[in-house]
Amino acid sequence: MPPDDITEWTPISLRWESSGPVVDWRWVNGRRFLEPFFDQTIHKHEEEVRWANRTTAAETLLARSGAAPARPPNGFIFHASYCGSTLVAQMLARLPQNIVLSEPEILNQVLHPELGTCSLTEADQANLFRAVVEALGRPRHAAEQQYFVKFSSRAISKVPLIRRVFPDVPWIFLYREPLEIIRAYLRFPFDRLPPGIAERGLIEGDPAELAELRPEEFWARMVAARFSSALAFYHADKALLMNYSQLPEAACGPMLKFFATVFAPEDLEHMGIAARRDAKRPAQEFRHDRDQSRRAVPAAAHALVDQLVRPYYDRLESIRRSSRY
Repeated sequence: MPPDDITEWTPISLRWESSGPVVDWRWVNGRRFLEPFFDQTIHKHEEEVRWANRTTAAETLLARSGAAPARPPNGFIFHASYCGSTLVAQMLARLPQNIVLSEPEILNQVLHPELGTCSLTEADQANLFRAVVEALGRPRHAAEQQYFVKFSSRAISKVPLIRRVFPDVPWIFLYREPLEIIRAYLRFPFDRLPPGIAERGLIEGDPAELAELRPEEFWARMVAARFSSALAFYHADKALLMNYSQLPEAACGPMLKFFATVFAPEDLEHMGIAARRDAKRPAQEFRHDRDQSRRAVPAAAHALVDQLVRPYYDRLESIRRSSRY
């Protein structure tokens, strides 16, 4: 049986109840987070060990955060989606000295609480965010010395809050030729948005009005919002822009230098091996689809990208090319 001490547990979900926020915990028994996404590891372990769950008030998590000093993450990974962020996370996770958390849903729940579910002050939100990040990054093995967090694409809009809590943690923003991103979202030939998408808060606006948008306009607006946020919050000393076209080489060079991490040659070889696999389907070899992605985008989406997204993309490229990394 797992110990009763909460320090051996991992927070996996935050829920808002009438009595206040509560945290669901999972005892993962030293399992490393090696799947493409954090929640995949949690679900996989849950299938094997069904009793290892518990729930506490959020105060328990906050008390744990203040009980002992914790190391901040070595780097944050932001992205515009379909831009190679999962590949970068998998490359880092390949090394036993790295803790890599890839898009834990609990971070979304802290950063983007549903409207009407709570009356959370900015200070409360910041404290919760700190406590969750610290608890997720607790070393579970002696070899684990470095810690990286990959956020969902939506989190780029929360950089001011994240920087307020962790002002010294460097971060990268991964982006890509916007037509290639749009093609990924339009790979299913729907005339309307799938049910529930407009209500997820991916972009600002009235959900009823957003639901009436053509899919190509909705996704173009979303990509534009991600690019715009990255530009608004970019700071040369704390942020590094990386284009998908630079991968995987940039993940083994400029990114590691920017994160102030040093790996041995054999570590870089292991990262290179991970880069040859499909990040979201590691059993398969990776295959580029850049040219096919652009050709498959309908003409209407081309026009929307040029109007809504291209100016932001060009500005990102200009900054990236002038960077010293």
